[in-house]
Amino acid sequence: MQSTRGTNPVKYVKLLSKHKELCCTEIEEHLDFKGSTLSHHLKQLVDCGVLRLSRKEGTYHFYQLNQETLKRHVVIAED
Repeated sequence: MQSTRGTNPVKYVKLLSKHKELCCTEIEEHLDFKGSTLSHHLKQLVDCGVLRLSRKEGTYHFYQLNQETLKRHVVIAED
């Protein structure tokens, strides 16, 4: 995953697989990325289809795993 070079996207997937959805500040509490770095990673993971922006409440953005993308990749991996 070129867009998140230097990070481990699996950390985001594992974290969000344990929760229905999390906002940026909750993700920040669990991972060692802050502010603009975290925002950049989240945007890149949304752009490549791993995560989806589930809703906004004021300045809070809530993210979920993109289940459709994950299902496609699991099927491909099992073939």
